[in-house]
Amino acid sequence: MIDGWRFFVEGVKKDYVVDLEHQKCDCGVYAVEKISCSHAIAAGSYAGLHISTLVCHVYSKGTLFAGYSENIYPCVGQQVEARKCFPPGREEIKMTILIGAI
Repeated sequence: MIDGWRFFVEGVKKDYVVDLEHQKCDCGVYAVEKISCSHAIAAGSYAGLHISTLVCHVYSKGTLFAGYSENIYPCVGQQVEARKCFPPGREEIKMTILIGAI
């Protein structure tokens, strides 16, 4: 432990400094994905924190429910742009969707 929020974590190939307050680790995963890397989990466990507190609030149930709380209505009769879809192991599929035509 370096201070109250920063920890020194020894890895197999490299050592890391984890900052739980700012959600950062020297590996870079924690800062980018906002999901705890293994080093942050180790530091949080040592500090006695629950793993769920180490994940960014955007991944919480409350945020997920808030994102889908309002109705989403399509624009009836408006043509949506053509997109190319490439499913794994399949040929190219080109679809044009006309909302409200069905």
